[in-house]
Amino acid sequence: IYRPRYTIEELRAEPRFSYLGGVLVQSFADDDEGVRLHFVARDGTTQTLVARRVVLAAGALNSARIALHSRGLVGVRQPLLCNEMLFAVGLNRAMLGRPARDRRHSLGQLLGLYSPPYRDGEHTAVALYSYRSLLNVRLAMEFPTPAWLGVLAARLMTTALTIAGIHFPDRRSETKWIALASDGNALEAAYELAEDERHANARDVAGIVGVLHDIGVTTLRRSPTPHGASIHYAGTLPMRAPGETAPLQTDGDGRLIGSERVFVADSATWRHLPAKSLTLTIMANARRVARCALNDLRGVAAR
Repeated sequence: IYRPRYTIEELRAEPRFSYLGGVLVQSFADDDEGVRLHFVARDGTTQTLVARRVVLAAGALNSARIALHSRGLVGVRQPLLCNEMLFAVGLNRAMLGRPARDRRHSLGQLLGLYSPPYRDGEHTAVALYSYRSLLNVRLAMEFPTPAWLGVLAARLMTTALTIAGIHFPDRRSETKWIALASDGNALEAAYELAEDERHANARDVAGIVGVLHDIGVTTLRRSPTPHGASIHYAGTLPMRAPGETAPLQTDGDGRLIGSERVFVADSATWRHLPAKSLTLTIMANARRVARCALNDLRGVAAR
C-alpha cells in the first residue's frame, strides 16, 4: 500500500533535499526575488521562505485555500468536484457457512465499471470487498435480534459478507463550490446534485444491484454516504478552457494564472472527476508539472 511518506523517506537520502515538517502554509506572494511562502512554524511564529519556484500540491481543498488566501479572495466561489459514494452490503450466497481462505483480506479485491448507455461513455465504478476485519461480536451488534442469535448469525454470515463501494462520476455546476470564509482561513462549501445527476445515480445503483445478484450476491442494505464522505476532491483550481475567465485557474502546464512562479500539481486542476479517483494519474501529472516548473526555471537561467 503506497503512502507519500515512503517517497519522503527516499528523498531525505538525497543531499540536495530538505524537509520541513509540522508547519502550516498560509499564503504565498510573488516579488522580484521569487515567491515568498508564509507559514506558521511549530512554535507558533509566522515565518517566511523565499523560493525560485513553488509546486503547490496540498490536496484540492488546501491548495485552493492557500491560493485564495494569497490573493485575498474572501467569499469568491471556486468550483468543487467530489465523487458521490454509496455502500451496498450483501451476501455471497456461495460462501454461506463456508470458511474463508487464508489469503482473504478486507482490501479491495475486484473493481468493476458499469457503463450504461445513458452515461454516454462515462463509467460508474464498483469496488468489491470481502469482510474479515472485526470480531463477530462487533458484527452481531448490528443485527436486530437478541445477542445470542446475532452471534450465531454473524458466524454464519461473516465469510459471505460482500461490500460493494459504488463511486459515481462528477461534473461541475453552480451548486458545487468552495469559498474562503470571512476569517480568511477556513473554507465554506456547498454541494448539491442536480435532478438529472440524482436520477442517473439511482439508475446506476438499481442496475449494479441486479448485476451483483446475477453473480451470486444478494444485496441486504444500501447505505448512501454524506456529501464529501468519499474523500475524492478535485477541480478547485481548474485548467482554463479557451475563452474562459475565472479568478483562479491554471494553464496546461499547471501554472497558476497570475503567478508566474507557482505551479499546481494535484487534482485541483482537473475539470472532471471520474468515478474512481485515478491516483496514478494524479501522481503522473504531478511529475509532469514538476518538470514544467523545472524547465521554466532552467529557461529563465539560460536567458
